[in-house]
Amino acid sequence: MRARSIAVVVLSSLLLPLYGQGRAVTGLPERYKKWLDEEVVYIITPKERDVFLKLQTDMEREIFMGAFWKQRDPTPGTPANEFREEHYKRIQYANRFYGRSTPLPGWRTDRGRIYIILGEPRSIETNDAIQKVYPTEIWLYQPEGLTALPPAFNIIFFKEHGTGDYILFSPTQHGPQALLSSMVGGHRDERASFEELKKLAPNLAYQTLSLIPGERNTPGSLSLASNTLIANIYSLPRKTVKDSYADAILKYKDFVEVEYTANYFESEGQVWIVRAPSGFFEVHYAVEPKKISVEDAGDRFDARFQLNGRVTDASGRTIFQFDKPFTFGIDKEEGRKASMNISIQDAFPIIPGRYTLDLLLKNVASREFTSLTAKIEVPAGVPAPALGQILLGYGVTRNPGSGERAPFAIGGTQVLSVAQKVFSQAETLSVAVQALDLTDALRAEGRLKFTFFKVKDQWLKTIDL
Repeated sequence: MRARSIAVVVLSSLLLPLYGQGRAVTGLPERYKKWLDEEVVYIITPKERDVFLKLQTDMEREIFMGAFWKQRDPTPGTPANEFREEHYKRIQYANRFYGRSTPLPGWRTDRGRIYIILGEPRSIETNDAIQKVYPTEIWLYQPEGLTALPPAFNIIFFKEHGTGDYILFSPTQHGPQALLSSMVGGHRDERASFEELKKLAPNLAYQTLSLIPGERNTPGSLSLASNTLIANIYSLPRKTVKDSYADAILKYKDFVEVEYTANYFESEGQVWIVRAPSGFFEVHYAVEPKKISVEDAGDRFDARFQLNGRVTDASGRTIFQFDKPFTFGIDKEEGRKASMNISIQDAFPIIPGRYTLDLLLKNVASREFTSLTAKIEVPAGVPAPALGQILLGYGVTRNPGSGERAPFAIGGTQVLSVAQKVFSQAETLSVAVQALDLTDALRAEGRLKFTFFKVKDQWLKTIDL
């Protein structure tokens, strides 16, 4: 985050195992048990699985399954879900071609798992007729757009002791000696085994040292990159999806209409608590949808939202609730030139205590919803001078309203703040913090210091106020 100028406003008025393996699922109808433990077992996140097991009715499960696939749809808004279609094709292929030499179904074999996660390899090198070498397969992958994986890598499968089904080969766990049918020198020496294997199958020998082409390893050394590769492959499906929607479905399933429930979208949010000049505390909040669907209103586009807010105490009792509509319009020509960014902001007073704030935002046009949850602690009193929460903004305005409560404003000063803290070089970074209950001496002679850091290194000099 960089800015050309800094304006400081002081408001002083106030190897990874298969997830779920070994954990039998009971009480689920067979259709949903199969979906959970077979069909999506390699791609479902721990959070999604936990939420699915907490659902009580088949309707809730069907809604969740619909949301599950929507979160992975590469082309939302179109009838087809290419990810879902490709996933089931891979399961069918694995069941048809793998597991023939084992009682396990194809999707449960090592080759089946890799195929379901990564899809078809670029090429397969088969070594099943080399004397003294157990049958092996080398799968070459060159994935595109997957930053968590190398641009090219190999996956090796082999038949341990020459029998059974192909299992995943690990350079650190197995080594080249695991592929030879005879001991070298009467014992399994890794360096000697590598030299022997190199005579029989040179390319295979070098691949056993590392699954990543170009990594220079010597026999006997550990290929940590290979271990990391396998771990990243297994965790890849969980890293490519944001599963916060699962908690939202579970939490709001009784408060959101059915047509909204499966349509969750991501958003940013922030909450700022300050003491107003009246002496009462206020909660200022912002919710910023990352996805905006609009309606055609003739000469403009309209975005219509409905915001429901609820404040509950430690026992879950609702102490305050509100429901507000928000409508935004933008000229069509302007809308075509730039993307719409909307920040829904407001504020309300609150009495001292510890609370949970839940904001539920619904897009009326697209029948979608998002949510924000924040813990709030409002002190009954401030026994000594203190500083409140720091708020970042891209500017300030004076006298934002004529006696009305304005979001992120206090004492006639409003901080222009957005939840997503991204600032351009041309913007002025504003920093607001409330100093509470200053003594006369501190108010007259005290100094407030701001030091900016980038990671652990000081970024800008300390500013004294």
